[in-house]
Amino acid sequence: MQSAKDTFLLALRDRLAVVNAARTVSIRGAMRPAVIADDVELVPAQSEPMDCFVLRWLDEAIDPSEPLPLHALQCEVRYATRGTQEFAGMDRGRVLAALDAELMQILRPRSTALQDFSGSSLAAQTTRVWWSEVESSPVAVDGDTLQRVAKLTVFALEETGQ
Repeated sequence: MQSAKDTFLLALRDRLAVVNAARTVSIRGAMRPAVIADDVELVPAQSEPMDCFVLRWLDEAIDPSEPLPLHALQCEVRYATRGTQEFAGMDRGRVLAALDAELMQILRPRSTALQDFSGSSLAAQTTRVWWSEVESSPVAVDGDTLQRVAKLTVFALEETGQ
């Protein structure tokens, strides 16, 4: 269900560009909204970017009992901050709270039209990708870094030809 993963990633990226256009990340020299997928960007866990949402796909389950099989994809959204240089990191709690709020905003509404990215042009499908409510971990402190992991399940029906 690569199309569902790609659709979810790009939906969050597009929504973040609206919610906070200043929250960007540089990937291979290109600036873009700060939502990345670790399986696409090859981001090592020990060097995840700060102030950025990093998607990590975990398990996939398929319910084949329906006419169109239902895929359930477990996803972690990891994010961390050291605060801003302007305040020497003393605002890291506020920055983490801003990241928390932005994540909740970009996850609403909890669905988007499924897109097919496999060809040379973007093709809209007839179904949607939707996701569960988020379960957030408590804040973890690692030296001067505050981090959080949010988990959710992304659902999509398998369309013909996928």
